[in-house]
Amino acid sequence: MEPDTKTGSLQAQPKIGGNKFDILKIVLSFFILCLHSGIFSLSFRPLFRMAVPLFFIMSSYFFFSKLRYISDAKERGHALAKYLKRIFFLLLFWTILFIVPNTLQREWYVHGFPRALLYALQAFCLNSTFMASWFLSSTIISTAIIYWAIYKARIPDWVTMSISLVLYLFCCGTSTYYSVVSPNWATQHILPIYSIIIGQPHLSFITALVWIMIGKMIAYADIKVSWRMLLFLSLTFFIIAHLEYYMIYRTHRIWSDDCFLSLLIACPLIFMLVIRVGDVSISYAKLLRKMSVIIFCSHGTFLWIYRQFIDSPYTVFFLTLLSCVVVGMVIIHLSDKFRILRYSH
Repeated sequence: MEPDTKTGSLQAQPKIGGNKFDILKIVLSFFILCLHSGIFSLSFRPLFRMAVPLFFIMSSYFFFSKLRYISDAKERGHALAKYLKRIFFLLLFWTILFIVPNTLQREWYVHGFPRALLYALQAFCLNSTFMASWFLSSTIISTAIIYWAIYKARIPDWVTMSISLVLYLFCCGTSTYYSVVSPNWATQHILPIYSIIIGQPHLSFITALVWIMIGKMIAYADIKVSWRMLLFLSLTFFIIAHLEYYMIYRTHRIWSDDCFLSLLIACPLIFMLVIRVGDVSISYAKLLRKMSVIIFCSHGTFLWIYRQFIDSPYTVFFLTLLSCVVVGMVIIHLSDKFRILRYSH
């Protein structure tokens, strides 16, 4: 129940979510594991690359859908703090759990103790400790920025979206389209400084801003488009994304393929399609939701560990998947007894 915008009394908040989103989460987590395992051909990468933007949009959509029905500024602030605190403890849990393999993988120790600690703190706050940590830290920072822009600074949505788009284009230009725009003033002067202070732009919070803003706009919108039209548009831009990706690899060298332009249209369309289609009823939806988070956060470390000893990428993939599921089931089973384990998901 949330306060009424006029009287301050409580009104029922429409139900947000559903089992279909839990299914989407576990599918996206599996896509990310497939992407990072490297066992699939390039033709699958546009599909897999949609996973992280959809995760950003989904997280933002759920958060701002709740804020939509809160008129009191103080209560909105409490909701933000609770949301960011939850993500922070999720980030902290997996960082501590994997501190040894992460330290060996990132090689912070080669710089000596004082600098190693600074590098580790920088990675924790702005970059990556474990493979998925940049997503969590970026969600915290980007959500806080978008919240401030909307509710504190009262900046119009179109201005915030325009700035977010420019920053996303910068990420595209310094990663997927690196050879097209390089060299220029931005890549010669801004990129080196940004990389030293924060990290690679396409793996930092400036990439997330546009997706968080899209999720907010979808949360506040009343989607009138039919699911059939959304399906047609989603399939159309899904094909366009594959064509763009194919052209990228055919025409020039890339730095990384995390960001490309068709995602800006394809991912919001796909997410709106999920909203519009009917929900499904499954008894183990909560388990899928928890498992999706655990797979997302743990797979990168397991991949790295197994690659130290096993050459076959297929063996590494299946061992990683098995490890994620087994560890996930153990954590979920023990989380009722050891409350600290609840921070894992």
